[in-house]
Amino acid sequence: MAAEEEPEVPQRAEAGLTGWIDCFPKSRLAGTLFCGGVADSRAINGHSKLNEAYEMGFHC
Repeated sequence: MAAEEEPEVPQRAEAGLTGWIDCFPKSRLAGTLFCGGVADSRAINGHSKLNEAYEMGFHC
């Protein structure tokens, strides 16, 4: 979830997360999902990406 919607935002976030995950041998990045244009916590309510994220949880 991010307020920004630019195409490079997901790659920047994934790069930072991957660096953190590399510090933990039993951790792995199972998948990513970007939801841009969300400026505050209530803006995500009803967003189509929520269901997509929920479904991803079953397949990781």
